[in-house]
Amino acid sequence: SKLLVLDLTDHLITNEDEGWMHHECRKLMPSLVARLRNRSGILILCDYTPNIDSALRKRAAALARSTISVHPLNEPINRFATRHSQVIAGMRLSTQTQASLYAAINDWHSKKISERRATIANVTIAKASAAAKLGFTPTSEALWASIRGPNIIQKKIRSFLWKVMHGALPCGINWNDNPAYADRALCQHCQVRETEEHLLVQCPDSCQSTLWGLANGLLRRRGLPQLLPVTMGDILTCGLSNKKIKLSPGQERLRTIVLAETAWLIWVVRCKWVIDDEANPDLYPSIAELENRWWKLMNAKLDFDILASDKKRYETKAVPVSLVLDTWDGLLADGATLTESLKRHRNVGVLVGRGLAARRPPGRNR
Repeated sequence: SKLLVLDLTDHLITNEDEGWMHHECRKLMPSLVARLRNRSGILILCDYTPNIDSALRKRAAALARSTISVHPLNEPINRFATRHSQVIAGMRLSTQTQASLYAAINDWHSKKISERRATIANVTIAKASAAAKLGFTPTSEALWASIRGPNIIQKKIRSFLWKVMHGALPCGINWNDNPAYADRALCQHCQVRETEEHLLVQCPDSCQSTLWGLANGLLRRRGLPQLLPVTMGDILTCGLSNKKIKLSPGQERLRTIVLAETAWLIWVVRCKWVIDDEANPDLYPSIAELENRWWKLMNAKLDFDILASDKKRYETKAVPVSLVLDTWDGLLADGATLTESLKRHRNVGVLVGRGLAARRPPGRNR
């Protein structure tokens, strides 16, 4: 690829000075560079172009796929027969800064930490769900990167999904470290061991069935596939694109927003009731209250998109107007209202399901 050619030519000195710290194939590249330097004669590197023989391209792609399937790129394995003295390892000290050295030290210490069993289990669940519903099996790196994707912009949502992936939410056995709150290890509805999966998608008496029903209804109106029944894998892969069914960028974005925000709201409702209200059955929110909170959350995302589309104010950081239209198209009570809102960069409508009377008129006309 063109990026690989750049890594082996223009960016080679910088990459070697940094010890290939930020490269996705950092364990492979030093051996590859050493092998290429051992070649005699002139070496010409080029990326794929229409002029290259198609049979040669297919052969190269087949070799790459077979190599990756046998040995994933993140495995510490020596693939090339090169002498150790020919491999440039480490970082060039004269080119380093305090920040780069600190990052290298943290990276070195992280190699001693074994991966959590809960993390391995959740990553496996996410990959299986992506293979079944999205049409491909993502790498672990792509899965973690999807949590910080451009469609999940709030840090609290990213942190929440990160904790779900690690099995680190304060629920279930995580309460056992504090004997004073050991009773919180059980679901206050079902009196069974509470896990992330149970409280987010399984508990029959919590708010999850109501909120996921609202989420499914909104996505179906936008033309997305059936969401119910929601699984843990759906939440963990909400930031990945669907390669099984062709969706527009706006549909992909709406799916990510709805899944992430709904899971977050289920968690917030649960925490307020269990911790603040001490699991008092009389204080559990009603269905009407849950619906109002969910619609308010979705309308808040719509408001943010409309405000963030102001290119004059936010310049390159502004959300493209076409993407906002593609995301919320057909979901407002009046389709023409969204176009008017984007012109003013102020929302003058609401999503289908909440009548216009639910929003107070702006300005002095209240």
